Amino acid sequence: MNSKHLSKASFLLPTLLLTVVQPSLAGTIVGGVEVLDPDELVAGRTQAQLTTEWWQLMRSIPNDPVGNNPIADETGAAAGLGELSDIFFLAGGFSVVTRDITVPNNKPLFVPLVNISVDNIGATDDPNDPNFFGNLPIDSNDGGIVTVPDEDCFVGANPDNPASLRDCAASSINTINALSLTINGIDVATAGIDLFDYRQKSPEAFSYLGVDGDVFGNADGDFLNNPGQSIQLQLPTPIFPTVSDGFWVPVAPLPKGRYTLQFISKFDIDDSDDEAFQNVTYNITSVPVPESNSVLGLLALGAFGIGSALKGKLT
Repeated sequence: MNSKHLSKASFLLPTLLLTVVQPSLAGTIVGGVEVLDPDELVAGRTQAQLTTEWWQLMRSIPNDPVGNNPIADETGAAAGLGELSDIFFLAGGFSVVTRDITVPNNKPLFVPLVNISVDNIGATDDPNDPNFFGNLPIDSNDGGIVTVPDEDCFVGANPDNPASLRDCAASSINTINALSLTINGIDVATAGIDLFDYRQKSPEAFSYLGVDGDVFGNADGDFLNNPGQSIQLQLPTPIFPTVSDGFWVPVAPLPKGRYTLQFISKFDIDDSDDEAFQNVTYNITSVPVPESNSVLGLLALGAFGIGSALKGKLT
């Protein structure tokens, strides 16, 4: 489930351009891939900030036609919709899925092991109303990739209070009892990486654009506007407040080649012996990014500068 962005003489320009293409990142190499530390900045942002961007992007993409959202995508055909200008967001899925995708070799990947967002869609203002936030069905008000909040999660919660929403989100993520990430068949745990160190919460309440065809169905007519709501919503519209919680792993830009990433998460449901899980495999081809016309032009200009300098010395 993000590259950093100069002349003594024109002939130095090509060298300088080529040396600033990719940033220096810190992490652990697993299966030929650099897994970044949980506190490492990625594309100049904290990983907690990136979780907000991930949710805002994924929630803004309608799943219409079916499977057009990267989360519901079963083949990888929609994976490119998760690409920002400086990062490539991978997506979780519903249960077991395998995707074949192509990524540019100059962008970090952001991998969502398991996550959840909570908002107040469908909530009413009256605690005596059947559609009051605390009385809603378990899965009605959350937008996590896999949604199994505790049945008491919403009881007494205030849908307009981000702190209350955070408690609700945490009650789901706290049930996670198994996380795994393998890269080219190698478990990152063998390299000393503890995935439970990678928990990230949205740094503050945020809004996302509620759209028709929401991938989680949270914006459908069944509970988008309950009679007890004081404000009736018309889509598209910003949904606020929203918070998120979960586990995410950033990966440095992949050198040209082929890779397989698989992530699995499991968690208890209602303290029973049953477990919910997601199991997502990405078969990834990393390809070089073509030089833009502007860069090629500058390289040519640099070569021209070298030629001009040599000519000047020869005459």
